[in-house]
Amino acid sequence: MKLLSELGIVGLVIGLVVLGILWPLVLIWALNTLFGFGIAYTFINWLAMLVLTLSFGRAHINTNKT
Repeated sequence: MKLLSELGIVGLVIGLVVLGILWPLVLIWALNTLFGFGIAYTFINWLAMLVLTLSFGRAHINTNKT
């Protein structure tokens, strides 16, 4: 039982790393598909998309109902 728990944790970590690597490429693909920008899949463009995602990726909206 402990082995399955450890494998699950390792799998989760590997999945998050793979998602972190692939997510900028998915965003470049989406921009190319939707708007026809023709952005190349290079390391520099991947890095730029990663920086943009980390900078603007999450929106925090607070609503106070008083």
